[in-house]
Amino acid sequence: MARIQLQEQISSKIDQIQSGANSLVQIENPVAVKSLNCLLAEKGQKKLVEECAYIWFNRLCALRFMDAHRYNPTFVVTPKEGRMLPEILSDAMAGVIDESVNPKDRIRIDDLLSGALESSNAQSEIYRILLVSKCNDLSKCLPGLFEKIEDYTDILLPDDLLSTDSIVMKMLSALDDENCESIEVIGWLYQYYISERKDEVMKKKTISKEDMAAATQLFTPDWIVRYLVENSIGRLWILNHPDSHLAEKMEFYVKPAQQEESFVKIEDPSEFKVCDPCCGSGHMLVYSFDVLFDIYEEFGYPAQDAVASIIKNNLFGIELDSRAGQLTYFALMMKAREKDKRFLTRQIKPNVCVLEAIKFSDEEVNAATNLLKEPSLSIINLLRQFEHADEFGSLIVPAIKDITEMKGHFADNTEATLFDSELITRIEKVFAMTEYLSPRYNIVITNPPYLGKFEQSMKDFAQKNYPDSKADEFAMFMERDWMLCVKGGYSAMVNMQSWMFLSSYEKLRKKVLSTKTILSMIHIGARGFDSISGEVVSTTAFISKSSIVKDFRGQYFRIVDGQSEAEKQEKYLYAVQNHDGKCYFEADQSNFCKIPGSPIAYWVSERFANLFAVGTIGDCCKTREGLSPADNERFLRLWSEVAIQKINTKWIKYQKGGEYRKWYGNNYYLVNWENDGYEIKHNFDTQSGRLRSHNLNGAFGYREGFSWTAICSSTPSFRYVQPGFLFDSAGSMGFVDKWKLYYVIGILNSLVAKKAFLFISPTMKFMPGQILQVPFDFNEDKLEIVNRLVANCISLCKTDWDSFETSWDFKRHPLVCNKASRIVDAYAEWEYDCNERFNQLKANEEELNRIFIDIYGLQDELTPEESDSDVTVRKADLKRDVQSFISYAVGCMFGRYSLDYEGLAYAGGDWDSSKYATFLPDEDNVIPVLDDEWFSDDIVS
Repeated sequence: MARIQLQEQISSKIDQIQSGANSLVQIENPVAVKSLNCLLAEKGQKKLVEECAYIWFNRLCALRFMDAHRYNPTFVVTPKEGRMLPEILSDAMAGVIDESVNPKDRIRIDDLLSGALESSNAQSEIYRILLVSKCNDLSKCLPGLFEKIEDYTDILLPDDLLSTDSIVMKMLSALDDENCESIEVIGWLYQYYISERKDEVMKKKTISKEDMAAATQLFTPDWIVRYLVENSIGRLWILNHPDSHLAEKMEFYVKPAQQEESFVKIEDPSEFKVCDPCCGSGHMLVYSFDVLFDIYEEFGYPAQDAVASIIKNNLFGIELDSRAGQLTYFALMMKAREKDKRFLTRQIKPNVCVLEAIKFSDEEVNAATNLLKEPSLSIINLLRQFEHADEFGSLIVPAIKDITEMKGHFADNTEATLFDSELITRIEKVFAMTEYLSPRYNIVITNPPYLGKFEQSMKDFAQKNYPDSKADEFAMFMERDWMLCVKGGYSAMVNMQSWMFLSSYEKLRKKVLSTKTILSMIHIGARGFDSISGEVVSTTAFISKSSIVKDFRGQYFRIVDGQSEAEKQEKYLYAVQNHDGKCYFEADQSNFCKIPGSPIAYWVSERFANLFAVGTIGDCCKTREGLSPADNERFLRLWSEVAIQKINTKWIKYQKGGEYRKWYGNNYYLVNWENDGYEIKHNFDTQSGRLRSHNLNGAFGYREGFSWTAICSSTPSFRYVQPGFLFDSAGSMGFVDKWKLYYVIGILNSLVAKKAFLFISPTMKFMPGQILQVPFDFNEDKLEIVNRLVANCISLCKTDWDSFETSWDFKRHPLVCNKASRIVDAYAEWEYDCNERFNQLKANEEELNRIFIDIYGLQDELTPEESDSDVTVRKADLKRDVQSFISYAVGCMFGRYSLDYEGLAYAGGDWDSSKYATFLPDEDNVIPVLDDEWFSDDIVS
């Protein structure tokens, strides 16, 4: 709401000025009004309002933070204890005017106080004067945030600054003294401020450069920042100084299980060069400051010298959003002020670069190359590279890596004074940005943007410059971070986990595994960012070296099961201290390359990784994605909705995935395939003329095989499919020679495959190609027993499936299949049969697990036991089964079933299913009028 309120108030002031309703502003500030009109014509009101709102939001946050830490001699936005008005205003009302106010404004304040100058709200006007004056005064020591206010910005400052609902009062409420203890609160508040805009932006199909900052800025949880900083800066320092006691101060530091034999040499702390190429509000750099200060202190530097050196020599931030860049600047200045009380007077500025889009005409490029005496293609390319810097950001790789010599030549060139000063300024800005983007850092730390919805310009840039990681910005930044590092430097980042597993990042993974070294990783998974992302963003944080170290065993922490930031942090710290086998793993990344797709499967043993060299399911099996009808309501039916005479003529049995169920079942659907699917094959979009349906792999229809559900919440379940089915894209099928079919289904439903699927497809989608990647070790000696067990599993599950009306092979209800005279006796017999079937299926599955564990040699990694929840035949359930029986009996009354001498049997026939929909055998629609009381023991018996 703060963002909207600020923008509405600023927009209202513009409307007043434009309409002439506020004539006093136009009379007293003609230059400001003229500047405002020019900018409105150039940028438009919406963009100008947004920029101005950001400026005042950042400044008010900063002023409140400085008040809370007593950095302002007089509180600027904060009242004294027990007062209502900001202290600077209370003093002015008492005749004590802040020394920052210039003589002209002092006279105006005096006239407002005395009444010599009429005003509808003298207090508010006085406060506006005091506030602007203080901001201008702070521009001397904090120019990066409080640059001297432009006239138009001054006149657009909202009028309502003192009411209980004003932006100043809301700022005081949000930033109380406790919240202001740490400078990170500014970043959190900024993320909250832009959250509404982010929600708006993320609904768009593509993200423009204007919306990129709002779409991608995400404040990293503090404990993840500490992990990244401590295990990059801290690790490199300890490698260089083994006698250091720094590790004792770093709670999230991972003591290396294996030392690096070669590393970047750091003798003095001033040699650290730490960059965040997507610095946002500066969270990474702020904590880097803390760790570096500890290093300087340990090395013997006085506090004042340490602070100055950290700001001048160690920390570098790059950002494309000017508002976020301002906050990084302010945060670092406040950290420095915390350690050095006089720092704000020392005229030292943080190294924060806000990338700008700078364009040169052909004439200007020619003039610049002549001036530089460097008419080479590289300098021409360099001058052209920053035309889209506000969109491509730090992903730009300068055409010239080291600009130092050219920059020096340019500075010494006396001819430069003869050129247009504005052109010279733009060339110097390009040089400055090139320096920031050059490979000179021994450590790069960042949480990059997570964004794959690009406009065409970004797509073209990504395709040309980052072909192996073009799918998302976070992946491109993985490559860019290593480019920014010196040889052997560290990249420390948190990003999406998808690069570890998805096929779209396979080339990137292979590049990583062959040229870089993963030193440590926290696999965070979902729910790692409580504030914004929730379930949506699944992340991983890792430290990597920009060179390969052979036979190195990285350290991995698996905390994907944690349900919140706090729980994940707790799991990580426990694993660091105890190296427990559930969350802590050590792995040689060369093993990942043995697995199809090279996933970052750190929990997989070398033995398991080597299984893929023996063979995969793909060696003996073909998998195919099926039909996409594009209009299920038109082309699909439940079998119970179709006259039995039309089944296998117009309507063909159809595999469409379904719930988690192994071995057999989920046979619900029929597809309209009359005249060889003529209607589906001619299902054209009326507007575009494009064919909507897709008959994929029709040549594989009607064949015996196995099926699975493409999207499921855990591991997939595989089911035998008899000949005679067509299949759906959601219920893909696999095809194997008859004598190996049961063997393959047995492997796929085993714990061996379940373990493989954890890294072959760690998401919820299981595509045909991924099924083929399961390791396959054919043991002919075990073929007979495997086939017998699988055949029995299929038989047990088919019997279970056919026991209810949901099966088209249903004959009679199980409660009337015996000679029992009472339903309670029939139910007892049915319950016994169910338990026997359940126990037998579980025993079969465990025996199959035992066989395959032995074949694959995984006795040390897997045990054969199956949980009851994974056994997919039904146990007896009194309410469900009696409901089913009543539905069945009622169905008989409407001609759906007939009674013969053997009991109730399926009658079939063409009947109006819609008329009797209440009695269809659907779990959600079977005799819904029955309540729990109906099932009391005395009624049932």
